[in-house]
Amino acid sequence: MNNEVHIYENNNFENSALSLTLQGQPSFVRAFRHPNYEGPSAGIANKSFYKADKVDFYWNKKGTGLLLLTSTDVDKTGASYYGDQGLHFLRTNGDTAMAKTDQYTVWSGALSVTTFVLSTDCALLILAGFGNLRGNVEVWDVKGRKQVSRSQASDSTQLCWSADGEHYLTATTAPRLRVGNGAFKDSRFSPITRDEFNKLHVSVSILRHFEDGNDYMDWEIGIHGIRIEFLTEKGSKRTATYLPEVAPEQGWDHVQTIDSLLRKGGYKGSISNDMRKSIHLTRYQSEKVSISYQEYRDFWRNRQC
Repeated sequence: MNNEVHIYENNNFENSALSLTLQGQPSFVRAFRHPNYEGPSAGIANKSFYKADKVDFYWNKKGTGLLLLTSTDVDKTGASYYGDQGLHFLRTNGDTAMAKTDQYTVWSGALSVTTFVLSTDCALLILAGFGNLRGNVEVWDVKGRKQVSRSQASDSTQLCWSADGEHYLTATTAPRLRVGNGAFKDSRFSPITRDEFNKLHVSVSILRHFEDGNDYMDWEIGIHGIRIEFLTEKGSKRTATYLPEVAPEQGWDHVQTIDSLLRKGGYKGSISNDMRKSIHLTRYQSEKVSISYQEYRDFWRNRQC
């Protein structure tokens, strides 16, 4: 692109294995089949551009098609403050085209969609909400504009179509699963039964006003939650925290709270006053918000209407 050659190996089109720089060449992209780079017929696809300073490459999964997003930092016509962009399409059989820009997808409503994924033949569109959302996955017929299926893939961090355009894959990571399993699959307690749903209450503490304390005594019982950072007897760094309500509920004073927090954080040595003085303490305040299961259901019904 303009003066760059990108070489891809082993069907890995995410990152180029080698990039070469040429000087004094016009803006163009030319695709080759490794290792054949010599001769006038070596290129399997070629596209020249106007108004292009850089390009981003987006290969399809089969390695037969390539989208080129060209851009400039400055739009010389003054039509756009953000520069100028162009979208082009190449096939490895030599076909080239300017991608159509008269079709797009817009989502509107109370519930957000964080993922839009077209199938390989552009016949189906997936709308999904991941991250802090519940992981709902809807599959839509693009031409018929109707929903084909709906499922849920909670805690997913990735979604992609298979090459046949009929199946899709979701994946997650161990840290995300650890959070979910810790909340719903705690081995210390029996599973919640359906009959217990209406008795459930969920409380969330919103933490705010974080401040560094001058020492381990620089906080008020019943007002501040505390987070401590310390070194174990083996020199490992550990942290532990108590919410503001813990100390008053247990009837602890400052020293008792700190000592309990050290044990919670995994400190097994003798707790001396010098040990307490070595602690780095952060104090904060919190606001607790509680909701019943019925209120939770009503909330989601209203969001989905």
